[in-house]
Amino acid sequence: MEKINFKIELDPAILEERGKLIKELKKDPLIQQFCQKSGCGLKLVEDYPYRFKKWRDGLNACRQCSDLKNCVQENRGQIYDLKYNGYLDFVLRDCRFAAKKKEEEAHLSQIVINDMPGRIQTMTLEKLEVDQENADGIAAIAAWLEAPNEFGFYIQGPVGIGKSTLAAVACNYFARKKQRVAFVNVPSWVARMKGFFHDPETYQKQIRILQKVDFAVFDDIGAESVTAWVRDELLFPILNERMEEQRMTWFTSNEDWNSLYDHYRFSAKFGEEEMKAVRIMERIKSLSKLLQLSGKNRRNQAN
Repeated sequence: MEKINFKIELDPAILEERGKLIKELKKDPLIQQFCQKSGCGLKLVEDYPYRFKKWRDGLNACRQCSDLKNCVQENRGQIYDLKYNGYLDFVLRDCRFAAKKKEEEAHLSQIVINDMPGRIQTMTLEKLEVDQENADGIAAIAAWLEAPNEFGFYIQGPVGIGKSTLAAVACNYFARKKQRVAFVNVPSWVARMKGFFHDPETYQKQIRILQKVDFAVFDDIGAESVTAWVRDELLFPILNERMEEQRMTWFTSNEDWNSLYDHYRFSAKFGEEEMKAVRIMERIKSLSKLLQLSGKNRRNQAN
């Protein structure tokens, strides 16, 4: 039987190009350093020139990068690295920007309900923009974080002055300390809870989470449409439990305590219910102290 020859003859031009590449790669300090560290010797370049080229070109592209948005790698935020263990192979690893982003966002796993806008999910006290209007508020929050107690803040003020941002700072602070945290935007949360009417297990789980977490923020409270169900079956049992157990709780709102009382005094179905409003306001006041802020609408400045 005639022996089959599996030898493939390469195009001379390709061989010439490959030879030039090998010579170039062997002179590259980056590749020389890798071969020295790995103990594989430059001879390995002759066996895997295209892998070395891909690795080198990827690293060079990464050096020119300014942020993740401008990433040119095949997998955003990840670069091909080489490892040698008798065989040269690729491993994917995070670039410096992706690694930093992961580090900054590691605490988010502790935020069990998270309605924070993306721009404030890594906000810290150090990153806050301090001006004359909010300096006292930031100082009060910084002091409270140094020595937290059962009386949180009810941060009140006009639209767009940074109330949610200040509350996010506290959320991120406790999450980084491995405490379980919830940040709920009350109008959005109410809409979600309506969707759980036919899923009682999830409905009750959401209630329990907000009753039990170490730190909770009720963002934009008073902006939700009031019904007896929202006031008496959603908010009241949560706030009552948190008050009884003295769990740290913050609120942000455009409403002051008087206007929030009026907000909860009326419901579409039952009209005026003064005692129900008194009961829920007692819980809010027992959980927090009023921190009134003023200033410019930063959202308009951003536009």
